Amino acid sequence: MMLKQLAVSVLLHALAATEVLGAELPGESGGADDSLEFLLEDAIAGDQGQNQPHDQNQPAENRASDNVSQPKSDGAESSVSDEPGGQVAGPDGGAVPTIPVESLSENEGELAAPSTRSPQSRFIEEIVVTAEKREENVQDVPITVQAFSGELLAAKGVTEPIKLAALTPGMTYTESFGATFIYIRGIGLDAFLTGDPAVAYYVDGVYNPMPFGQNQNFGRVERIEVLKGPQGTLFGRNASGGAVSVITETPDPSGFSASLGAAYRIYDHKNVDSDGYSYNAFFNVPLADSIAATFAGYWDDADHWYSNAPGSPRDDRGIEFPRSTQQGLRAKLRWEPTDRSSLTLSYTDYSQNGVGTLALNNTQPSLVTMLLGGLPSDDDYLSEQEAIDDQQETTSETFSAELKWKTDPMEIRLLGSNQEIGVGDFDYDFDGTSSPIITFGDSAAEDVKTVGIYGTITTAELQFTSEPGWGPDWLKWVGGYYYFDSQLGLDPVASLLSAESVIVGPGGGVALNFFDLISLGLPLGQLLSGLPQPVQQILGPLPLLGGVRFIPAGETQTTAHALYAQIDVDVTDWLGLTLGLRYQDENREVTKSNFSLTTLDGGTIQVFDFVDGSLFPPPTPADKQTLSPKVGLNFRPADGLLFYASWQKISKSGTFNIINIYTGVDELPQEKLEAYEVGAKTEWFDGLLRLNAAAWNYDITDLQVQFISFFTGGAVSFDRAEEARSRGFEFDAQVIVLPSLFDSLVFSAGASMVDAEYIKFTNGRGYNEQTGFLTSRNDFSGLPLNRTPKWTGFASLAKTWNFSWGPLEAAVDGNYQDRTCYVPGSTERFCEEAYTVVNARVSALLERTNVRVTASVNNLENTTYVLSQFPNDFGNNRSLAAPRSYVLRLDWSF
Repeated sequence: MMLKQLAVSVLLHALAATEVLGAELPGESGGADDSLEFLLEDAIAGDQGQNQPHDQNQPAENRASDNVSQPKSDGAESSVSDEPGGQVAGPDGGAVPTIPVESLSENEGELAAPSTRSPQSRFIEEIVVTAEKREENVQDVPITVQAFSGELLAAKGVTEPIKLAALTPGMTYTESFGATFIYIRGIGLDAFLTGDPAVAYYVDGVYNPMPFGQNQNFGRVERIEVLKGPQGTLFGRNASGGAVSVITETPDPSGFSASLGAAYRIYDHKNVDSDGYSYNAFFNVPLADSIAATFAGYWDDADHWYSNAPGSPRDDRGIEFPRSTQQGLRAKLRWEPTDRSSLTLSYTDYSQNGVGTLALNNTQPSLVTMLLGGLPSDDDYLSEQEAIDDQQETTSETFSAELKWKTDPMEIRLLGSNQEIGVGDFDYDFDGTSSPIITFGDSAAEDVKTVGIYGTITTAELQFTSEPGWGPDWLKWVGGYYYFDSQLGLDPVASLLSAESVIVGPGGGVALNFFDLISLGLPLGQLLSGLPQPVQQILGPLPLLGGVRFIPAGETQTTAHALYAQIDVDVTDWLGLTLGLRYQDENREVTKSNFSLTTLDGGTIQVFDFVDGSLFPPPTPADKQTLSPKVGLNFRPADGLLFYASWQKISKSGTFNIINIYTGVDELPQEKLEAYEVGAKTEWFDGLLRLNAAAWNYDITDLQVQFISFFTGGAVSFDRAEEARSRGFEFDAQVIVLPSLFDSLVFSAGASMVDAEYIKFTNGRGYNEQTGFLTSRNDFSGLPLNRTPKWTGFASLAKTWNFSWGPLEAAVDGNYQDRTCYVPGSTERFCEEAYTVVNARVSALLERTNVRVTASVNNLENTTYVLSQFPNDFGNNRSLAAPRSYVLRLDWSF
């Protein structure tokens, strides 16, 4: 029902757009009851339509689209055919069969520029991926992976990771505090810092374990691969939910190329004029016969779609929401001293400054908040927030070097990287109301690399991959060594009860401290008397004039070594066997965990040091060894048919609760997952229909569940669900519709059903449905996993017309997300209802000048839905996604 409604919505918008453009519709062909056999009748009929070989006498500009040259990940050129049953050059120089892969569209600001040639449709492509550390056609890889080329991303306007979720069933991508949380098939972790994500994120093979900075603009990319399910053998560390791999453009010494782009967008916001600009540039510069460099940059400057509510504290002070900026630079230098070796150096610098998801409203304040003067806000784009300095600066700097050397038996690859990531200069309005109750942040930070939130990550990998033509042709193998080292820290400042909120009682006197408030019997004092006794003992004697600042700080040091290997054996022509194993030795220790207070006179008092052993037992370093095995089978009974099944186990790193107020550091064990999966990849009717499907069952033990509460011993800490399970099925399909009647009409759709629940979760924390008060020792067994909608899906219809001046594209797509809860227990106040978002766009390429003009409408139906939801002691802070927006974009390739 969900997918049917979504498809109907997309088709209605598409038909409306088609009529406007004057498209020719099938007049006598029937209606919605026509069967799939009718839709594909031309495929059976044979050599008709644009998907058959072109007449050699046609104009050269049309024949040019028959073969589009695309760079492969190692810099070599692979000839990619537009034909659904085409071929691509394989790693050994031979022909590898390929099939179409669906493309994308949606927003502003893509950096993947239009091709310098004119493909029949950007919505029909074939992609070679490296999901198993070797180049293979995406349809030949016996795991569930969705791949999107840079051209497809450009067609759909997908510029950053969060937009991938609309095209990837079973994937959710949300933000909070500027951190991004990726879940695939119910497996993920909404950890700000103290835990590791369950979906690994890679850029050019470099792993980033921090959720900050992951939603940066993609820039110019070659492709993006979304690998679903555990990837323990090859992607290893903390990839129990899957992996996202971004591969950027490789420098090409064969010739100069460049692209420039600019976009203007305006939000359909009745309360305020909000607009934004974005610019991008890409240059491929040959420096010698064997040396080339690429330079890619982008810059975005925009208003926020939120504005101050009339009469709010910020409005009264005349303080507007600041414009947000995002900028990035990526430079790559590649040297190919021989045709069998290469050295690539890469540098990326990224910074973002703005409000982002710090703009929010507390739509359901807790009783705590209401007693302190906070009132509920409307769930709209008018902010009632009191916090003044609610910007946030995120910076990320990455260096990497990759050496490749091909010998007869194997390719040797050495990759090393260093990352510096920091977050600072922010003040988060923790209560989200017009009252100055509590803020959380680092507004005084001068160097975001050393204070606030920070991370330094070093990685190295030595990999060996078998080369075709050496050894038995029925055997392929890959193996290697991986090194990881990180230092991650958090030094936040929580400011509780500034002077305006501690106004006093009888005779206008001033309460000097919390104990005074309690003895006077004021509502605030009655509230404070209900706090945990350790909190009362800390707060009781402190002077309140001007408020009090809490500083819980923590830091961990992690070092890991891993060995991995995987072999693929062709048992027969139609049966394959995969065996994989990864061994990891990881050491994690707490290098800092303390709690301090700052009062009106500016002094700082360290109340507790949880590491030195003076008051609490010092945490013992965790030294863990794990094995991650994998067994897979694949069956290829005929061309275009692949069936696969796999079993594997994987462990996600344990962690420590290091952000504490009055309890010591405690350790969380490793999270373990056992996975079974079956799947099929198929193509029918000479490639006009592609249909892929998969089903899985995951059994999880010691599932890590983040919980944030200011009134517990750990402000940011983890609970442990003893047992959990995720099972479900999904599919994605693409149909080239009636090629004899419609020139390049492509329909694609996909859906995922995830049945994920806590099998045993007997000691969880949550919030009372009526009061919002913290509750402990809850039994959440049998309830759904948080941040996991049961149904997700998408549908898209795209049409390309070929004119004498170039191709014209029109497309409409929609995505659906089912009801989603953000804390365990499915508490109604922290759940988001189901929603559908529809986007539409028109794009024209002027071939003589290689200029592309694109106009798009995002969130066409102006759906209100959540981008970030942050439950805490003070209520439900909700930050809405952007309203309807209109985007005009110009791209020029030369």
